[in-house]
Amino acid sequence: MLAFQPVVANPSNPVMSHHMMNDSIVLSKHFDKRTNVRKRPGAYFHPGYPPLYFFYNLLELAFPKFTGFYTVHSASPLLKSVFDEVWSREGEYLGSLDKNRFRDDTDVNQYLFREWGKLSGRFVPSNVTGHFKYYELSDDLRNIPEIISSGGKRALLPDIKVLCLNDTGLVHDEAKVAGELIRAFDQGFGEKCSFEK
Repeated sequence: MLAFQPVVANPSNPVMSHHMMNDSIVLSKHFDKRTNVRKRPGAYFHPGYPPLYFFYNLLELAFPKFTGFYTVHSASPLLKSVFDEVWSREGEYLGSLDKNRFRDDTDVNQYLFREWGKLSGRFVPSNVTGHFKYYELSDDLRNIPEIISSGGKRALLPDIKVLCLNDTGLVHDEAKVAGELIRAFDQGFGEKCSFEK
């Protein structure tokens, strides 16, 4: 989906807020927001998008520059041609980030390349919200092991293509949580696929 969503200052994880804003700054240098919406209205107002994102996109038109993009913890299709284009235009800046051994406030992230591809018209608009499920891991795994152990049957989440288990530092009993997840994966996906052999 090509949807605006402002970057929110997050004191508990400020680095990600910086990355998202840095992405928006780079994109604003190369794409004019209002021109892009006029040029590709179907990418912003696709009939399959959730109504909330129509509202976000309309509201965000009040601001001349990009304030952020809707971001999902899910698979991101990326094109080599987009990487080449971004590096050809922002190679000096991207190269300067190589000195950062760990995440730094000056960094960008992979979403820069994903949004560049969308802004340049190299994506197919689709409502992705129904195809993935996001969970933050904690000591209380709720029904996550049951979902994983159901494997390809998808009885619990029939339309889900991608499941994201995000380690956010909320796990205190790592051995217990890891054990439960390993058992669930062994039960649901015990047989190795061709890519793992």
